[in-house]
Amino acid sequence: MLKNYARSVPKADSYSWVDAAPEHVTALQHFICADPPKAAYGGLREKYHPRPWELEVQSGLRDLRLPLPDSERLVIALDSAQEVAGAVRLSFDVTGEQMMILAIATRVDLQGQGIATKALQIALDIIERTTVAYALECDIWAKIHRENLRSQKVFAAAGFEWIESVDKSGLDFWARLFSAPDPLGRKVAGV
Repeated sequence: MLKNYARSVPKADSYSWVDAAPEHVTALQHFICADPPKAAYGGLREKYHPRPWELEVQSGLRDLRLPLPDSERLVIALDSAQEVAGAVRLSFDVTGEQMMILAIATRVDLQGQGIATKALQIALDIIERTTVAYALECDIWAKIHRENLRSQKVFAAAGFEWIESVDKSGLDFWARLFSAPDPLGRKVAGV
């Protein structure tokens, strides 16, 4: 008799969410969030990937030099084997006046389990604490590929809205107006 060895998938909250540090470089270099994990050569001998945004995020995370500058932050979800299950990278924009969510990624075998939603919640919490600590009023921006419907759904559920197309690259700007909570706990109109 064959037994069902299907492993149960842990919930997004069961991972250890930590700030990425130099000791996580090897785990990040092995992180795979793109399916397939590499581009292939197409008919015209050009590299092709069905979801190029996945490959771009994967490459960007793998190539990071840790520790990051003070203006950036990378939070990763580690599983029990200390492998990266998910990641979120955020930063101030070049002006230092707006917050950018640069990347959210989930390991291929764990996609659809709520890790990206948890990563976005963590990013928003970090941004909220930063804006309160430094008395900032800033929007939160992200660039999402217009064919990346999963990310659009996650960001829309968190209150982000499509703003405009960036360029011919397929990226769109999404934003969420951030307002710091009232220190006296009063309800603010529109919040």
